[in-house]
Amino acid sequence: MNEFLWNCPSPSGESLHLMTAVKLLNISPSKSTPTPYEIWHGKPASYKYLRVWGSPAYVKRLVEDKLDLRSSLCRNQVENLLTTAQHHLSLRFTLMVFQSSVGRLENLEYLRDPPKGVRPVGCKWVYKRKLGANGEVTAFKARLVAKGYTQRPGVDFVESYSPVAMAKSIRILLAIAAWYDYEIWQMDVKTAFLNGFVEEEIFMDQPEGFTTVGEEQKVCRLQRCIYGLKQTSRSWNTHFDEVIRGYDFIKNDYDPCVYKKISGSSVAYLVLYVDDILLIGNDVKMLGDIKAWLSTQFSMKDMGEASYILGIKIYRDRSRRMLGLTQSSYIEKILKRFRMEHSKRGVLPMRHGIKLSKKQSTKTDEELKRISDIPYASAVGSIQYAVQCTRPDVAYALSIMSRYQACAGEAHWSTVKSILKYLRRTKDMFLIYGGGELILEGYSDASF
Repeated sequence: MNEFLWNCPSPSGESLHLMTAVKLLNISPSKSTPTPYEIWHGKPASYKYLRVWGSPAYVKRLVEDKLDLRSSLCRNQVENLLTTAQHHLSLRFTLMVFQSSVGRLENLEYLRDPPKGVRPVGCKWVYKRKLGANGEVTAFKARLVAKGYTQRPGVDFVESYSPVAMAKSIRILLAIAAWYDYEIWQMDVKTAFLNGFVEEEIFMDQPEGFTTVGEEQKVCRLQRCIYGLKQTSRSWNTHFDEVIRGYDFIKNDYDPCVYKKISGSSVAYLVLYVDDILLIGNDVKMLGDIKAWLSTQFSMKDMGEASYILGIKIYRDRSRRMLGLTQSSYIEKILKRFRMEHSKRGVLPMRHGIKLSKKQSTKTDEELKRISDIPYASAVGSIQYAVQCTRPDVAYALSIMSRYQACAGEAHWSTVKSILKYLRRTKDMFLIYGGGELILEGYSDASF
């Protein structure tokens, strides 16, 4: 039921929760006075339909045969069970998603009896809606995810660190592309993490909904990585690095997720951010050959000319050799997350003359309880991503507020909200590259 509520576009899940609470209050009996429902309708309320919040719910099915089931069981999202109300909203597409997901897993595991002393890793299905640049739903995803938190260090995995391309590397290459009028193409690796290999011996429970009849006690011996394992991201990155360098790409010494290939006067840059790939170069034929070659190595999705990547919209005016970056959709998302989407619009990220210190931290138990419910660190981290990508104008204010994450008070939180209000007013601002000479300028702080 919660799954259905939280995934309905309108009304929102929060409003439906509130409506339920109001409904229950209106029909709650009292010894002294009649209920509001009875006063309004002139009759007592019926309690037959009441159920415990979060109980299993049934969705009506359109059946052709009288012997078919009239409804399907749907469960709470918290329980992460296979059938949810979201799937019934788009059943045909969901079946295609499951068939695609399971088809990619068929060659990754096989069944056997669990060895003695070995604790298998659990797994669950995770459902996600992928959003586009304007917040529209572009894809539904159903992923089988291992419960990696049950893995034991040194036994089930050794190292888990995996690099990603730095935001400043992406900005530098986009600035170069804008000035030289390079092509900027985008590709996406489908189920990228399934390409990595498992070096350790890992056993996993059978996926719910796809248990082999008569062999329920058996477990899967993983031959490749799946989502959720501690070492999955590292294995994928290592495998991609080996493959791409076999095609004469040279890894950048400063950023291990940036590669360059030169052939005569043609140059191509490849930027990898987990499963998102940017191809930047001056030779259309060379870039086309790279895309075709990548499609032979991995299951790829060609996104065409880059317009939206990592929450950043890319606008381009090739006639003036200018390129603009904005994170309006991302800023709207974080404003909604912290319930600031209807706040006042701030003029400055930080009020002039404001003085903050640790002395303004919480002191009493009442203040500590009140500030513990405030997502201070989460808000600072969300703003930090915007600063790294497109919003250097709030970098100073955020650097000040980052000092108080361990001892935040109401004055500090009020200033963080001022930054969010300023971002709401300026969410459509662009970071512009090009339009002038390409000059490398460096700055340093010599105050030490």
